Amino acid sequence: MMRQAVACSNYFLSAEKKLLKLFLLCKLQTLLIEMFYKDIQTDFPANASSSCYLHYHPITEHYFMDNKIIQLVIRGILEGGEYSLSGIAYYTRIPFDIVLDAACGNSHDLSITAWTRIVDMYMRAKPGVSKMLLERLLNLQSEDPLTISSLLNSV
Repeated sequence: MMRQAVACSNYFLSAEKKLLKLFLLCKLQTLLIEMFYKDIQTDFPANASSSCYLHYHPITEHYFMDNKIIQLVIRGILEGGEYSLSGIAYYTRIPFDIVLDAACGNSHDLSITAWTRIVDMYMRAKPGVSKMLLERLLNLQSEDPLTISSLLNSV
């Protein structure tokens, strides 16, 4: 009986960690969108007439935002001069062609694991940005006590 209780406890602890990680990633994505807002707007104007924007749909916009965020994050890593695209691929353990596609904005099927590794590398390469994002995450409770609830109900 005790073994089952421990297993159950470990299961819930694992589930809590996964939920917290999901919450963190969702909020981090939101903060990155806010941080890169001007860069994203210049590439995705509201009244775009280009043929690639003719089939606008909210889901398409979501994928575009993810693609653009990761593209800007990779650009930020490269601007530091310490890493090349192959260096990013090596240190994140992501195949080079996937990193290249993401850098070009063609990462339509980038996994959450790859996204997380690239963003983690960005935050390590840009400690000032990392500190600012952490401060914003820590201030969530004071801004809105129902942040977790609103995040879960936003999609």
